[in-house]
Amino acid sequence: MRFGHFDDQNKEYVITTPQTPLPWINYLGSEDFFSLVSNTAGGYSFYRDARLRRLTRYRYNSSPLDMDGHHIYIKDGDTVWNPGWQPTKTELDSYTCRHGLGYTILEGRKNGVTAQQELFVPKGDACELDRLTLRNDSGTEKELDVFSYVEFCLWDAVDDSSNFQRNFSTGEVEVEGSAVYHKTEYRERRDHYAVFWANCPISSFDTSRDAFCGVYGGPADPQAVRAGHCSGSIAHGWAPVGALHIHVKLAPGECRSILFGLGYIENPQEEKFVAPGVINKAGFGGALKNIGMGCGSRAGKMQQHASGKPAINTEVCRGCHRCAKECGSDAISYVDKKAVIDYDKCKGCGRCIGACSFDAVYNPNSSANELLDRKMAEYAQAVCHGRPHFHIALVQDISPNCDCHGENDAPILPDIGMFASFDPIALDQACVDACLAAEPIRNSQLGDNLAKPEWHCHHNHFMDSNPNVEWEATLDHGEKIGLGTRSYELKRI
Repeated sequence: MRFGHFDDQNKEYVITTPQTPLPWINYLGSEDFFSLVSNTAGGYSFYRDARLRRLTRYRYNSSPLDMDGHHIYIKDGDTVWNPGWQPTKTELDSYTCRHGLGYTILEGRKNGVTAQQELFVPKGDACELDRLTLRNDSGTEKELDVFSYVEFCLWDAVDDSSNFQRNFSTGEVEVEGSAVYHKTEYRERRDHYAVFWANCPISSFDTSRDAFCGVYGGPADPQAVRAGHCSGSIAHGWAPVGALHIHVKLAPGECRSILFGLGYIENPQEEKFVAPGVINKAGFGGALKNIGMGCGSRAGKMQQHASGKPAINTEVCRGCHRCAKECGSDAISYVDKKAVIDYDKCKGCGRCIGACSFDAVYNPNSSANELLDRKMAEYAQAVCHGRPHFHIALVQDISPNCDCHGENDAPILPDIGMFASFDPIALDQACVDACLAAEPIRNSQLGDNLAKPEWHCHHNHFMDSNPNVEWEATLDHGEKIGLGTRSYELKRI
């Protein structure tokens, strides 16, 4: 065929031109998460229901065809191009698309740069992974600006394509680090959100389509790409998008890979927020913290931090009754228009904390740090006991405070890598040792502290970042109760 051919050995269909008669689609999917990917990276993703849980926007009858999708823009000087040709339609020096069983690989080449875009939906996870590999085949250094872009659907695909008045008033996002969280209607009526992220620090971002494309622009010639940087826009209403910009330098012959992801997350109603307007996001802490705190119930999380009972700050309580409406134990009443908790009825579920818009309901955090860390080890032991378990830790974006802090600062250490073990104690010890051996980032909380002439150096990155931390108690106690051993042999792969 003049458009492509079958590769029987690799079980792929190879498309040799982006200009097929219609978009040629591959279906990627796992148990619950699915992506449709065309030969030009067009398409969309959804969770279980293609109409009601649509993550990204797609117009089947748009003109020109196949403009919506997960697009990579590469700006090389004055030339802007896509590995899959769309949407800029810049003529490529070479192009191939390989539709395989559960994956699609797009490869484009322009002006001595080869860009390979691999799209894949892993089993067991509600996400699409998109790996971009850049190779400098020229004889000179290349400075490239890379932009990864998706346009979020407002969940209901039919309503999203027809109710334009609503579409221009409900979009809402949150940005943290290298991730854009799409949380339209999350506070009002939904228990799910989408997240679009990169596995490395970004140079700039946009979350408003108008800011990225231009008010009168579009995906074919985005304003931000043409300028070489995004504006840091936060979508309030208007069309929410995820646009991540990364500046890349490549020496002759050098390769670099960047991983982008698009995921779907659900939170129980009582665990939707960690602070007013701040969604509860699962992060990458140590294995024991993720197991002990992550697998604990709301009451269990409260018990680890304190006595399991919330408290009321009467100075900021507005008497709005939202906490009482959320309480399943009828434990909240009002005296002089201020909330009062009956601790004989309170079960420590914490739903009132998520319901309060004014930070009037809070966790007292009365446990000492050491006691908290020991409780986490015991909760982790309860989860792992009698069950087969294998643990993977991504040591990246190492923040100075717990990842539940909405006010968290920039990473204190460079990204280190991936660790895995059947022993969670050994895994956490290996991760700690790797962190302690790393060079602190200068412009960070840790770097700033170490630069102070009067600073008392603890010769411990975690304590030098925050002298109140007590990380070792978790590992010590976990080893004593038989969860694992702090001794390990590190095998590098």
